[in-house]
Amino acid sequence: MSFQDCINQAVARNLLKDGKAKEALELFDEVEAELRAQGYDAAKAEIAAAKQVSERLSFEKIEAKKRKILQVGKTQEILDNMRGYKNLSGESDFAKAAQAMLDSDPLAGYSNCAYQAAKDPRAIPLKISQGPGNI
Repeated sequence: MSFQDCINQAVARNLLKDGKAKEALELFDEVEAELRAQGYDAAKAEIAAAKQVSERLSFEKIEAKKRKILQVGKTQEILDNMRGYKNLSGESDFAKAAQAMLDSDPLAGYSNCAYQAAKDPRAIPLKISQGPGNI
């Protein structure tokens, strides 16, 4: 079975999306052409290219899952911080908690965007006075 047949079967079984399949096939063609240019015969180039592309797809899938897990964890941390925010009256204040995420607030026990931007010169400065359409 050819690599293209494997990819097409994966798409048919909903194991791979069309866009990812197209990307995999394009990468396969590139790698196979490079290997052929290096002197591999057609059969060995196809096998080696299929192996390299499969390894890359597996790696990308693992990395995407890792990023998703980190993102979910960070989102949960942000929500926990916002739920724990108390205003001067000792009441929960989700709106103020959201503002405290962006700019300095002595009542917030968590870091904010302004602090992070000051620490990292590559960060984009953000001011609360800028509305969402003006950032």
